[in-house]
Amino acid sequence: MAGIQLSGLASGMDWKTTVDQLMQIEQVPQDTLKKKQALVTRTQSAYDTLKTNLTSLKNAAFALQTGLSGFPRAASVTANDTSTSASDAVATTSSGAAIGDYRLNVTSLGSASKLTGVASSARPDQSTASSLTLADYGVTAGTVTINGTQYSISASDLSSSLDSFFGLSGSHNKLGAANTIASGFSASVDASGNLMLQAGTGSGATGFSVGSSGDTSNFMAALGMSYNSALSTGVSANAAYTQTMPTAALGKVTLAGLTTPFGVGVAAESLKINGVSVGSFSSTSSLGSVISAINSNPTTGVTASVDGTTGKLVLTGSSLGRTAISAAGSGSNLLATLGLGAGATSVEGTGMSYTLYANGGAGVAGTSDTSTIDLSQYGYGPTTVAVSNIGDFKVRVSSSGAEYKTKINSLISAYNDLKQMLEDSTKITVGSDGKVSASVFSSRADINNLLSTIKSKVYSQVSDNTGGTVNSSYDTAGKIGLGFDSTGKMQITDSTKLDAALANNPSFVDSLFNLNKGVTSALSPQNQGIATRIYNITNSMVSTGGLVLTAKASLTTQNTRLQSQIDSMTRTLAQQRTSLERSFIAMEQAQSRYQSMTSQLTNAFK
Repeated sequence: MAGIQLSGLASGMDWKTTVDQLMQIEQVPQDTLKKKQALVTRTQSAYDTLKTNLTSLKNAAFALQTGLSGFPRAASVTANDTSTSASDAVATTSSGAAIGDYRLNVTSLGSASKLTGVASSARPDQSTASSLTLADYGVTAGTVTINGTQYSISASDLSSSLDSFFGLSGSHNKLGAANTIASGFSASVDASGNLMLQAGTGSGATGFSVGSSGDTSNFMAALGMSYNSALSTGVSANAAYTQTMPTAALGKVTLAGLTTPFGVGVAAESLKINGVSVGSFSSTSSLGSVISAINSNPTTGVTASVDGTTGKLVLTGSSLGRTAISAAGSGSNLLATLGLGAGATSVEGTGMSYTLYANGGAGVAGTSDTSTIDLSQYGYGPTTVAVSNIGDFKVRVSSSGAEYKTKINSLISAYNDLKQMLEDSTKITVGSDGKVSASVFSSRADINNLLSTIKSKVYSQVSDNTGGTVNSSYDTAGKIGLGFDSTGKMQITDSTKLDAALANNPSFVDSLFNLNKGVTSALSPQNQGIATRIYNITNSMVSTGGLVLTAKASLTTQNTRLQSQIDSMTRTLAQQRTSLERSFIAMEQAQSRYQSMTSQLTNAFK
């Protein structure tokens, strides 16, 4: 026994590597299934991409269909003669307007309606006018010349009232703290609240003047007096300058300070102009706040102002024409105070006069109650021309193809994206080593032919089986400047031709793209517009039962079946590995026992 060698049995064995190698052989059928599954997954992804591109093309075709309903319009105005300014007329148009050239010779703008208050109702009374300061009138510091003598008005003088500045309540002896008045004129405020500067005793009508070109204060203009204005005759028959009440000062005057008597006064009465409420006013409200409230509300349709000469509050229509103006108060005193009650006069405006010439035809005389001429009354659709001055205007209404051209470009972009996607997914390449690589759709004849099918929908002629809709000059894509380049990409081949078609004959372009839109069956493709054809074919491919969803459903079934087979093989392989590992572990344990016995025997025979 001494010669027996058992060392080989004692050496360990790398059985785990052996198990891995055996399992790799067993996994070959499963790996084949996984490769098939990966191809199915890539194909599913390719169909998702195809669906995305087809849907984009479908949506682009649909956008053309919906966008052409009521073709957009554009309108421009030019002058027809040298005395006319094109900026004095603004034309506005919209879908449905008749395309053409129009001439409008506007001979009269007409006039706006007016509601005029009673005389002097918008003037301050004597007491209120006397208490207004120079600053209230907007007078600035500087010099002023009265009756040949120049006086200085300081900044501190601006806070002086007319009473204190001119000494209205006593003998006037100063214009300001530093100025001594020379004799020769007097100042007073009349019953209508007007300031009057009058020649003194013995001065007569020829030796009295107010204001000079060298004055540095705006005294004359701010107080409503003009330098070298016509003289009026005062009560003493001497020359006088009488104020025209400036609007700026009226903002400082409350309703209680106006010349119009109103009994118990105004206690928070509301005012409506043309039925529109502009606010509530009382005796302490300023006349300026009433005017501002009216003018800041455009829905009243009027503007309010004061005639400085007559002292009347005037409401003028915001637009020309025969429009009524009404004023109403919640009480009886507010309108009387403003002079808009009894005694107010209403004058209805007059309409604008013009002659319309359409597309070189004979002129048609017309009038408008507003400053706007509406061509729809002559059957030319929704085109209006707002005129601010008389003149001879040319108006051109054309089709605005910008929006539609953008939609054509979207269709082109969607088609070219689909083209690139299909070329990438159907190509077959041969490497330098001669190895052939096939793309995911290279074996699908229907996918390979899809691009040429869609291309034919663009290229082929459109024919109207009912007659009268499609024009022979616009019955193919090429006739409006749309086609394909040498690589097969869709493009606008002639932009000038397309622009002209959209501008001059939009209805024919509409028919070329949208003939029989919405019809999806029982109609020859030749009798469908280009956008209609593209929409129908792409919609059928991405809808339920179409090529894409049917193919994806089949691939999903394949994927499920393959996954089931892979899962079954995974379980079998796991069992095989477990069995092999148990066998090797048992062998390893037996080897260990054998080695122990060998060691004992070896020691026994030493």
